[in-house]
Amino acid sequence: MPEKQNGLIQGYRTIALREGEAEQARAVSMLYDRREALDTIARRAHEAYANDPACGRLAVELADPFLQPNVIYDRAETEWRRVQAQGAVTTMLGFVQKDELIVDANQRIERDPMLKLLSLRDLEAAKRQRAEILARRRRAWC
Repeated sequence: MPEKQNGLIQGYRTIALREGEAEQARAVSMLYDRREALDTIARRAHEAYANDPACGRLAVELADPFLQPNVIYDRAETEWRRVQAQGAVTTMLGFVQKDELIVDANQRIERDPMLKLLSLRDLEAAKRQRAEILARRRRAWC
């Protein structure tokens, strides 16, 4: 990999590694970035040439210019898959008719009524947020 940040690639611990038509999930810890690859080469070279540290350093110097990433982040493919995944998520779980009773007083709230209440809360919060944004824009223009 070109570079990891805090042991993650683009914020992920696992990536989909595609080779031709085949694809498999790989843990980021199984992949080296350039720095990790050089550290591994240095460690192995020093183990192999324990009696000659100059040979260990030479092995690292020789390997350095040849280290090139062979796993590349495909931004377009990732964004396309993200959009496809978002499209597969259902945006509605059901309907609430006008004046429909969602839950009665002293009634135990089960899953479906709870989802409807949470959706209502989120809808009201979104309406308030939009109204606040519009009010700020009006004040800015006046």
